[in-house]
Amino acid sequence: MIKVFRKGLKVFREEGFKVLAKKSLLYVIRKLLSLNGFKYVLIPLILCEFKRRAKQIRTIEEAVDLSFSFNCLNVSIAPSQVRWKMTRLLELVAEVRPKVALK
Repeated sequence: MIKVFRKGLKVFREEGFKVLAKKSLLYVIRKLLSLNGFKYVLIPLILCEFKRRAKQIRTIEEAVDLSFSFNCLNVSIAPSQVRWKMTRLLELVAEVRPKVALK
């Protein structure tokens, strides 16, 4: 606990109160997320953030970027697919505009 306090004091001295407040909040959130089941309480907040970012997408490249970079409260959705394959698939779907798509 003293280690955390010392680190916080150092951040306060070097970066100011605003940065300390932000880092403190993130620290508490990360600790809460490590508790079993707490992530599920935050799912609505995470979904809202994802929807907000998704509304800003204008291109296929931006959609792929979001899928690989989205991280909210230490929860990410990074796909296991190769980036260029996902991009190519989205280009084909945009071109063909199928009524149904199966995986």
